[in-house]
Amino acid sequence: MAMFISSSVLKISDGVLNKLNIGLIFSSYSASNEPTIDVIDDYGHRLLHIKFYIEEARVAINTESNLGWSINETQIPALLHNDKLNMIKISYGSDEEASFHSKINIYINDCNPVYLHVRESAKIKEIRSDFKNCRIADLQTSNSDYFWRFRAKPSGFDATPAFDMANQALVPGLTALIRARNEESNIISCIETLADLVTEVVLVDNGSTDRTMILARQLQLTYKNLRIYHYPIKPPRVGNDHADAVRSESTNTLGKYYNWCLSHVRTYNFIKWDADFVCIRKNLKDLISQHQLLTRSDPLTIWVGGSTIYTNGTRFMRHKDSMLNEFRVHSKLWGAKWVDISNWEEMDQTYLYRSPATRYLKPVFAELYNFQTESLAERGSVQADERDRLRMSILNNINDLSVNDKNLDLLPDITQNTLEKLEITDREIDRSEYMLRRFNSLPKISMPFLNEIQDETIQPDKLAVLCITHQKVSVRQDLIRKTWAKDFSKIGLPVFFITGDYTQDKYKIDGDNIIVPVRDTYEFLPEKVYEAFAAVRDLGFERILKVDDDCVLNACTILQRQFQDHHYCGSQIIKHTDAIYNWHKGKCYNRQLEDFPAQLNNVQRWFGGGMGYMLDKVAIDFLLKNKSAMCGQLYEDVAVGRIMQSGGLSPKEASEVFQVVHFNKCEKYLSDGNISDIIWDVPADSIEDVYDMILRQSWAYPADIGKIITDW
Repeated sequence: MAMFISSSVLKISDGVLNKLNIGLIFSSYSASNEPTIDVIDDYGHRLLHIKFYIEEARVAINTESNLGWSINETQIPALLHNDKLNMIKISYGSDEEASFHSKINIYINDCNPVYLHVRESAKIKEIRSDFKNCRIADLQTSNSDYFWRFRAKPSGFDATPAFDMANQALVPGLTALIRARNEESNIISCIETLADLVTEVVLVDNGSTDRTMILARQLQLTYKNLRIYHYPIKPPRVGNDHADAVRSESTNTLGKYYNWCLSHVRTYNFIKWDADFVCIRKNLKDLISQHQLLTRSDPLTIWVGGSTIYTNGTRFMRHKDSMLNEFRVHSKLWGAKWVDISNWEEMDQTYLYRSPATRYLKPVFAELYNFQTESLAERGSVQADERDRLRMSILNNINDLSVNDKNLDLLPDITQNTLEKLEITDREIDRSEYMLRRFNSLPKISMPFLNEIQDETIQPDKLAVLCITHQKVSVRQDLIRKTWAKDFSKIGLPVFFITGDYTQDKYKIDGDNIIVPVRDTYEFLPEKVYEAFAAVRDLGFERILKVDDDCVLNACTILQRQFQDHHYCGSQIIKHTDAIYNWHKGKCYNRQLEDFPAQLNNVQRWFGGGMGYMLDKVAIDFLLKNKSAMCGQLYEDVAVGRIMQSGGLSPKEASEVFQVVHFNKCEKYLSDGNISDIIWDVPADSIEDVYDMILRQSWAYPADIGKIITDW
């Protein structure tokens, strides 16, 4: 079965199909012709004929006779876009409601789907289309989302090892990939509990100075599938050392180290394992069996977890929230690899987005953290790392901890019987659900209004940034384009500049400008924001971050915030009720409003518009149903807050997820190294200066974005 082809013909490579599930994507068309889609059977006869009448915005189905599925001629409305991508899906399968019929479903862009009954069965061999630049994908594979992800970009720097790799022809199976340095207290239990469950164990020693390798060589006598390699270079530690290595384009990074280790894997699939893990054998057996990891050859990525057990040699304490749970099972056959980001390495998200993400909700390992031998410094601690703060706390109190501590369980031992009773905690389940939402989300075209197919970029929530500005301050817009907007472009999040022109009938898109049909003056700001939300929602975005044009945004921190759980969130909650404001003084075109104070009644809480707020699809759609309430206010942020309040979406303290810093604090915050904030409210003529100050704090600003954007 062909998974995807960049062509207008999809041929079924492995015979014929009794079911069909395909998708087509194309960027433009010519109104001078009438493009078609045909489904062909194994005799070369047409089963289905779809003809598009562009100017009439309609589709004719089976207007020609003698078609194999015997579907009656059907006419349906169908609007195609010539300014953004078109997406068509055709599926055909058995109809459970009628034993002698089948059903074909046709989806064209956002039009209502068409359901047609098929009176004669047939086998499918080929699908053809004469649309220009058309891509056809078979969606019947295990990864039905692959079609939408095929152009995802790498998430970091290339991390090809600096010296020769040992890639070999791959065979079915599962390899446990282990990196070790000075793990003599753990290496025996690690290998003995694991080796017979997997196809191979690849153990890479990174300059151990203890007895780790002596013990490993002894284990090879028993476990013939254990292969040992030596990586001669000590990689940089996680954190500042790694950021410096990436920034200087060093040949020695964690990503290069991980990929060198991966190059010695000879099986289709592998699991990232640590040398201080004890395998929970029952659960790992179940994971391997359930997901067929010894034979599977399709793309996959599986989230697996375990438990961290701390010991001083006599007591065993299990912390309930292990921090090692992540996507650990991957397919080398389908291109899994690591890339370098700022402070560490990560699995390339290009691969993660292209693979169907699943999870296994039983712990498969127990990490042993032995305070007799472990060194936080040796492991590469990060000062602000939650795991290291936790370890230091336990280290300082290990002899005095109570078994009633809510975060710790005292275990009698670490036998398999004890380990099999452990469970994944609710916190880790919640984290895994967030990761699944992220990597199973559909990508979004970053500039959907361009007249050609652009590289697709993954956006976990189809997020767009709206910068509310004015046609008279184009210089300010150019400053933003030169600075923080470039950063957002690199991570695939579009920034739109919103201006008004009341002579238009509807919104107009000009590059990254959206011009809405509203007067471009302050007193029409609520209507301007309303029309901007409507336009961007029409473009398919489902989450909007609204900011003013006197802000500097930190693109590198925005996706680290947990805004996905909030309908309405922002940087600062304003809690005044029944107050009088004159924020509009000196800004209105209507002079009568200049000396007329604004009385705000019954508004309990809202997010200040000058410091940014975000709405998700639920909140946006509710706002768009309340145009009169939005446009009847003088202050757009108050109007939004009032509407959210009426819909039960009023902000809570937990939704104050964006930090904000005013310019008079910038110097102090930057000198303290605190630049984790997303939005900086600054004088407009200081945008470049503040942006440059942020970049100069390179130890904290992710080096990958800094490198890509600024060409250091």
